[in-house]
Amino acid sequence: MLWSIIMPYASNPALTRAIEQQRKDQQFLFADPLLDQRTVRAALGNCSYHFLRKLILSGRLPAWRPNPSGKGARRGQHRIRQSALKAFLAQGDHHE
Repeated sequence: MLWSIIMPYASNPALTRAIEQQRKDQQFLFADPLLDQRTVRAALGNCSYHFLRKLILSGRLPAWRPNPSGKGARRGQHRIRQSALKAFLAQGDHHE
């Protein structure tokens, strides 16, 4: 039975490539954790929250904010991907 489900995908190479790319993208998301602001501040040399917020709002440090779910819920704090933090630290211009 499993082979009957897999067989249509195996006969279409474009679809097979698309499925493999989607699996790689999902693995990347789980392999690249979201860091909270406290962790990012420690990595930047214990900078202030104000400085970190300026970096995020100016777009120099890409961040993600979870959407609220439920009545009366507020937006969450910014989360920064570990790969974005590594790229930012590699630039070397994170001190003002």
